[in-house]
Amino acid sequence: MNSTWQKNLNKLIQFKNEFGHLNVPKSYPDRQLARLVTTIRQQNRYRTLTSDRELALLRLGFDFEPMQSQWLKSYAKIVEYYRLKGHASPNRRSENEHERALADWVHRMHKLIRKNDLDEDKVDKLKLLNIDGKPSEHKIGMNGLPSSFDQYLIRLRSYIENNGATIDSRMYESSLYNWILLQRKRINASLISPLEYSSLIKTGLKFEEQSTTVSAKVIKFG
Repeated sequence: MNSTWQKNLNKLIQFKNEFGHLNVPKSYPDRQLARLVTTIRQQNRYRTLTSDRELALLRLGFDFEPMQSQWLKSYAKIVEYYRLKGHASPNRRSENEHERALADWVHRMHKLIRKNDLDEDKVDKLKLLNIDGKPSEHKIGMNGLPSSFDQYLIRLRSYIENNGATIDSRMYESSLYNWILLQRKRINASLISPLEYSSLIKTGLKFEEQSTTVSAKVIKFG
């Protein structure tokens, strides 16, 4: 192994031993080490990092995509909140600092979705929690259901009453069909409140694991 690389690796090990991680900040006194971390991440992104160096860094627990890691941590927190509260609308004026921070994050996600500034995978994950750039449409109503969910539920009941419980891609209401598919994903991911779930079941729609229908499974909530 290159001697310079080994020296740099030893520096990273020393940093981790002292701070418990390898995210060397730009303000760190050893600016060369901070630049090294930035270079490593760029090389990994452009696939110019050699496999032996990548392996050595992985063994150390090096985070090649810290922004992605931070996003996933925040997402995990809102998932936890959703499973506890049954919605993903934390109060930005809460006395609880953690809830305020979470509310600010959710607000930013709604904004980024409206601006088309999030990649598709993140958008799909957020939609499972009704974070889709339209927070006003997901306010909890008197019946305990988000307003948009309630509206789609009414449309679903009307559709079933007039057409039966056969739901597939040929149905004339494409937005309703896409909403039904989203509910399937939410059920499969255990990211749907018990009230929402029971409301779907009461429509009489059979939830089965087929491409043209919606799947039902036991959800773990609370």
